[in-house]
Amino acid sequence: MTTGSFGVADDRHVRLPGIGVIRTKEPTTKLAGLLDAGAGRVLSATVSQQAGRWYVSFTCEVTRPGHRPLPGPGVGVDVGVKSLAVLSSGEVIENPEHLSKYARRMARLQGQCARRAAPVKERASSGRWACSTTRLGRTHSKLAAARSDRLHKLTARLAKTHATVVIEDLGVAAMTASARGSRQRRGKAGLKRAVLEAAPGELRRQLAYKTAWYGSALVVADRWYLFQELSRCKPVKAKLSLSERTCRCEHWVWPQTGT
Repeated sequence: MTTGSFGVADDRHVRLPGIGVIRTKEPTTKLAGLLDAGAGRVLSATVSQQAGRWYVSFTCEVTRPGHRPLPGPGVGVDVGVKSLAVLSSGEVIENPEHLSKYARRMARLQGQCARRAAPVKERASSGRWACSTTRLGRTHSKLAAARSDRLHKLTARLAKTHATVVIEDLGVAAMTASARGSRQRRGKAGLKRAVLEAAPGELRRQLAYKTAWYGSALVVADRWYLFQELSRCKPVKAKLSLSERTCRCEHWVWPQTGT
C-alpha cells in the first residue's frame, strides 16, 4: 500500500486504508517515537500472511544520528559449527542448535502430511491435511524466528561494544556445495546442515550494516592469510599447500588445525 491513510495510530494500533484501525500484537512504540520526533516517515505498508498469522511491515525513511568511533580494542570472531562464535577475548558463544530442537516435531508433522489426503487434481484436501500443514508451517516459522533472534542479538552486541570487529572471509558456497558420489553426499549432508544453521554469511551481512550504524568498523580477513602468518614470529609463508599440515620456524612448531 502506497496511497491512502496508513501508518501508526498509537502504541498498540496501526491504520490501514480500507480496513481501519487494527490492534497489533507487538507494540509500535519505537516507530511511533521516530515519527513524532520527525526523524522518519512512512513510505509504504505491506500486509502479508505467514503460517496462519498476519503481519504488517512499514517501509520507512529514517534519519539515523551520527555515532562517533567507539574507543577501545577490537575483537576477532571465529564463526564455527560446534560453537556459534569464539571471540579473541576468550568468550565462547554456544550454538543453541534450534534445528535439533524442532527436528522431531517437523519429521512427525511431515509424516502426517504424507499420510493424509492432499489436494490432487479436482479432489479437495482433507481437513486433517490442512491442519497438519498449518502446524508444520508454524514450526518452520518458529525455527526461522529463533535463528534470526539469535543472530541479531549477537551482531548488535558486537557492533555496539567493540571498536573493530574482525571476521574471516569464509567460502560458504564451497562449504555447502554438493559432494560427488552418493556416499560422499550422505557424509557431507550433516556438515552442510550444520553450516547452514550457523549461517556465517548472514552474520557477516548483519555485521556489515550494524557496524556502520553504531560507529564501529568491520574488517574481513582473507581466508588463507590466517594460515600463512605465524602468531609469534610474524613471518608470512606465501605458498602453503593443503597437504602441508605443519609449518616450522626456528623458534617453535605451529600445527595447522584450521580452528
